[in-house]
Amino acid sequence: MIDPDIEKRVIVAPVSSTITEVELREFIDEIRPYKFRSVIVDEYYLDLALQLLRGSGKRVGIVFSYPHGGMTTETKVRLTEIAVNKGSDIIVPLNMNAIKSGDYKAAMDDLKSIISTVHGKVDVIALPQVAILTLVEIAKVCDMILEAGTNIVKTNTGLGLGETLLEHVEFIKRRYKDDLIIEISGGIRNLEQAREFVKAGADRIHTSSWKQVIGLED
Repeated sequence: MIDPDIEKRVIVAPVSSTITEVELREFIDEIRPYKFRSVIVDEYYLDLALQLLRGSGKRVGIVFSYPHGGMTTETKVRLTEIAVNKGSDIIVPLNMNAIKSGDYKAAMDDLKSIISTVHGKVDVIALPQVAILTLVEIAKVCDMILEAGTNIVKTNTGLGLGETLLEHVEFIKRRYKDDLIIEISGGIRNLEQAREFVKAGADRIHTSSWKQVIGLED
């Protein structure tokens, strides 16, 4: 049986180097009846996704600078301008090279440039890759995200670069309460896991195993 509370939190991302237009159309047709929050696509398919999901109640977002945030700020700003003009939310990995070098200011300035380009018109979801950070680093990064001007954090890319742990979510929720919206990604594959993460403080769930996560399949 589908869990409606989990269903409304789900974010799906048909992002793949091999997905065809026909496959994307089929995927969107398949998920259309469900009350998912968002569909995330590569920029190449943004116009198509916006067209197919118009009137569905689902938000559309794009990803760029995956997975380590290594694009230049200028490139990110230009892609942000495109997303804003089309009404697409943005998921952007933080500059992990800067963060791991201890240069949080560089990473924050990069994020600030993106947020200032948005002018509040779409959501900016900051992605800090918690699986490769210590709890001390996670706290510094979350402080930085809030100072930069957004309050949405996605935990991981979900691209095999580590999994989100309950410990990560509990730590962020305990420290920041409702100041941060927590989107989890990486390793959430069934309804039981989803419920555990929501209980720990997760607000939204990125998953490729959406049928199992909402309770449609075992």
